[in-house]
Amino acid sequence: SVCGLLDGGARVSAFEGAGLETKVVHKDRAELTRYLKEKKFDLIHWHNSGEPEPFLLSCVSDSGHRPAIIRTNVFGHRDVSSEARMVDINIFISRFCYLRYCKKYRCDTPEFYAANKVIYNPVDFEQIEAARPSPEEKARLKAQYGIPADALVIGRIGRPDDSKFGSICIEMMPYLLKQQPKVKFVIVGMTQKKMERIKKLGLLKHFVIIEPTADEKKIYSIYHIMDVYAHSATWGESFGCSIAESMACGKPVVTHATPFWDNAQIELVDHEKTGFVANVPRLYAQAVDMLLREPDQALLIGEAGLKKAKALYDIKSSARQTEKVYLEALQDKRAVLSPTLTDHLKTGCAPYAAMQELKSFSEEYQSRLSKSFGRPVLTERLQLLGGNIIDMLRVIKERVM
Repeated sequence: SVCGLLDGGARVSAFEGAGLETKVVHKDRAELTRYLKEKKFDLIHWHNSGEPEPFLLSCVSDSGHRPAIIRTNVFGHRDVSSEARMVDINIFISRFCYLRYCKKYRCDTPEFYAANKVIYNPVDFEQIEAARPSPEEKARLKAQYGIPADALVIGRIGRPDDSKFGSICIEMMPYLLKQQPKVKFVIVGMTQKKMERIKKLGLLKHFVIIEPTADEKKIYSIYHIMDVYAHSATWGESFGCSIAESMACGKPVVTHATPFWDNAQIELVDHEKTGFVANVPRLYAQAVDMLLREPDQALLIGEAGLKKAKALYDIKSSARQTEKVYLEALQDKRAVLSPTLTDHLKTGCAPYAAMQELKSFSEEYQSRLSKSFGRPVLTERLQLLGGNIIDMLRVIKERVM
């Protein structure tokens, strides 16, 4: 069963189409409590930001039945509510989020690891491959979007939200167009603020704007017509689904670091291996230009990204890791597993990252922070420093408040 606590969202029809029972309670406490009493679930898997949201947990308590509770902590925040003790296992969606949490709250201990795991967000490779267009279909798609047949294509796909849509990939365009005057930038999820900036720069004719869609096949087909994925996020990524999906499509990625915010994008993108990290507009443009000018090198980088995505983000691996968490949590609740499930736990599940693997990421992360494309000039360094100081002050303000 799938339950929406507030509303159903765009995926309700997909869940129902897959034969899953769906329920939406619209934040109705009495309705959710009745539903939990009726179903008496053995296990609940809950997705939230990690911040205190006692609605679900208090309803579970009121239902009189205590299932195993797994929480995917999407943004790596801390839940200080009394109800948080009801959660048996927390799942972080990147090593970065796990590491930041451990450092911030000084909890890098075996006891913490026992109740906290890392499982990456999944990518459905079968759907991505099914959406791969033939050369003829790719030509038709480009024509459909008004992209000339000989144009090189970069792109960005994401929510139309300025907190998720960074400025660097817009500000780099004047530099890129000097080297690649025919390039087209496909954007799914344009914001009003970014559109105003593009118009002010006089660059609108170089952009292809596509409305957001829940049609995954359409989204994947758009990735496939790109030559380079141009990622940016104002507040960074706690994982980076669009990066993982573009890598799964074999596309080299250019991104930027956000050291004072979420920064998992530099965990996904291995600088100079699966893409580039470029932190100022001029150098970001140079990184994109290099990939467009050297298609053989771009192909190798894209293939390395595909290999990494397949190894770490494949939905089949994520599912087997999640099954392991489920079955271990049920065993801890002294649930009696069938022989089939017991055998599956032993042989069918996939291991999640061991504690030592997660601890070792601390040094690796510092190495990743030190790597970026090119060398900013003094004025660029000052602008970057100024932006980092502003970000740091925002973080301090948030902690104080």
